[in-house]
Amino acid sequence: MCKKCFCSIVPPNVLSGLSKNGSEASKIALADLAGLELKRQATLASLTKQKIVKGDANRYVYDSQNTWELRKKLVRKEGDAPVTDKDVNNVYDISGFMRDYLMNTFGYDSLDNNGMDLIFNVHYRENYNNAFWDGDEMAFGDGDGREFIGFAGSIDVIAHELMHGITQFTANLQYYGQPGALNEHFSDVFGTVIKQRLLNQTPDEADWLIGNDIIGTEFPGEALRSMKAPSTANIYDNQPDHMDNYYNGNEDNQGVHINSGIPNKAFYLATIHLGLDVTEKIWFQTLKKLWAVANFNDMLEKILEVTSEMIRNNEIPANSLAIIEKAFSDVGLKKDMAVLKYQIEISGGLLSPSEILNGKIQDNDLTEYIEQNKISNLNNNLLRDGQTYKFNLTTNKLKKEFTVDESSLNDNLKRIIDIAQKNKALK
Repeated sequence: MCKKCFCSIVPPNVLSGLSKNGSEASKIALADLAGLELKRQATLASLTKQKIVKGDANRYVYDSQNTWELRKKLVRKEGDAPVTDKDVNNVYDISGFMRDYLMNTFGYDSLDNNGMDLIFNVHYRENYNNAFWDGDEMAFGDGDGREFIGFAGSIDVIAHELMHGITQFTANLQYYGQPGALNEHFSDVFGTVIKQRLLNQTPDEADWLIGNDIIGTEFPGEALRSMKAPSTANIYDNQPDHMDNYYNGNEDNQGVHINSGIPNKAFYLATIHLGLDVTEKIWFQTLKKLWAVANFNDMLEKILEVTSEMIRNNEIPANSLAIIEKAFSDVGLKKDMAVLKYQIEISGGLLSPSEILNGKIQDNDLTEYIEQNKISNLNNNLLRDGQTYKFNLTTNKLKKEFTVDESSLNDNLKRIIDIAQKNKALK
């Protein structure tokens, strides 16, 4: 499971900045991170040993009564009527909306797709300036009333923390560097998705801010983060919106809250052009295809694969791939940035894949080969000049994988595709 993965909504650099300006509450919340991180690791180690049991995705809301204690007093459980505490009702209602959204939109059952119960703790500690997911439950502070106010009063904060749970049980993205930035990214994505869905907003109407509902009167900014305009949410906001400004330091677990601004901006750009109905599906399916140490390039490769497949299945508009690709290109993420993997499937092994790619096979020989072996398709859904080339020459006998440098491949690959097109083998 996740390594060094205590997932809180307020970035360490924000808590650090507020602490330097004299905020005792933020100083305590910052000091709390290390201990809670150890607790999360212990929780995850315990979960790996437990037998998976199908649950009913019931909600349980506890009141910590401004103490450190989790699950101190159960104040509302599944099916109970509303109580007088607005924070309790808010957490209960928003989590129920998100639970139903996951099932109705993706057929996904709670956090683990097995009906895991949803456990919440409100009024955690006194004047606590944070909210977190610790591996199997969530806790929300009330804020100090100055920099922050009640964390349980924010739609995107609640959805953000719930999404950390889903990421844990799907891709399990580790909480450092680019995997950690993706972990934060997916939580921000579905934080804003749930807020826009619950408020019935269009992408143009949405504010694209994370945490703006928890901001107190003395906080130096309007929100924790802006997906539309990274680095503009507050005076401590150092999120880049392009790979040219990528943070390479060691703070914040190598920039998990910082570098998430790059894919966040790509999601905003894609959604403005395609709408949530398209991007929410692409991003959720992509998350399920990622793994613990997946980086930004891995995400881009998988997101393009998912988009291509959904286009083939007529689930999303045909122009979705070009829009998604441009959104990532606009933040400096392109597939021509590294050595790429190529896969060719050739019947019977009569022609060597390496010889084809190195240009040693003449056009007429390749044409004859395609005709004789009745190649059914040559998929090249990710083909873009100077960018990603991934394709299949498909029959039924031989599959060979190899890696080549793109600079030695372009002309020969284009030649193969041209020949295949002339022979109506390109779909």
